[in-house]
Amino acid sequence: SGDGFGGRVIIWDARSGAELQNYSMPGGLKSMQFSGDGKMLMNVSDEGTVVLIDMVSFKERARQVIADTNVSGGALAIDGKKMILVSRNGKISLWDLAQQTLPGGVIQNRFLMMFEIIDEDQEGRPSPMTSVALSPNVKKVFTGTSGGLMKVFDLSMTEGLTVLHVLPGHESVVTFVNFTTDGYKCASACLDCSLKIWDVARGGKPINTFTDKHEIRGCYFSPDNTFICAAMDSGTVELFDIATGQRVMTFGMHSGRVNCVMFSPNGKFILSGGMDGLVKVWAIQDSSEKESFTGHPNTDITAVSYSADGGEVC
Repeated sequence: SGDGFGGRVIIWDARSGAELQNYSMPGGLKSMQFSGDGKMLMNVSDEGTVVLIDMVSFKERARQVIADTNVSGGALAIDGKKMILVSRNGKISLWDLAQQTLPGGVIQNRFLMMFEIIDEDQEGRPSPMTSVALSPNVKKVFTGTSGGLMKVFDLSMTEGLTVLHVLPGHESVVTFVNFTTDGYKCASACLDCSLKIWDVARGGKPINTFTDKHEIRGCYFSPDNTFICAAMDSGTVELFDIATGQRVMTFGMHSGRVNCVMFSPNGKFILSGGMDGLVKVWAIQDSSEKESFTGHPNTDITAVSYSADGGEVC
């Protein structure tokens, strides 16, 4: 887990609840993600620092200021070899995370920028980016903005980004975007109290829209792409059936808004981080709270993540 003020990142053992390691980040944490093999953890702060953690040694592979103070999100390729960053000033940049093994088996990474563009809104102004997701096959990029506009890009390692769809579906800040595990659908959560599901190839109108009376801060698809969970301003976590559009379960609650959510790799649990500084684990089977992790007193949890095998949470 990571917080939005002190920049502290904590990794716990998911089974025992023991704290395994913690790290400091300058500024507030905007994004956190494990590589698909679970061997690396990416952390992105709002002032442009990216830290890569080796999950075998729990040592830093790399720490570098590679962007400006407008960073609003980052996404890691499933193989851990590429990373994309977005900023509130419209910048989208793709990075190669070149890896080298030093004597003694120590692994380090270097940040090599592959390209950078300035995306523009419909009036020709830099798009105020707020969120980004990278498809599992690393061929699509999904972005959200503070004005509610979203875009799906085709990503080429040689040609860069090409706009595939413009999706003007929201009326406020898009807080989080996410792809299904097969990459065919994507979701957007928004402060206009809605959560929308989109067809990546077709674009157009959303496949489904879930609405609430509370603002929605985050969302995440289940591993089998059947359900999607949502982080609510009310302090609860909601579970929706994608096919029927029905709300099927409510988990809660945090004492304050929920900022971020994620499914466990086996689909049996949901991880949530809240304004109350707590990270909670909820069981899908009976909606009960299975664990509550502490370590971020008096601060917002802005990012949570499960490792690839579900053995660690942060």
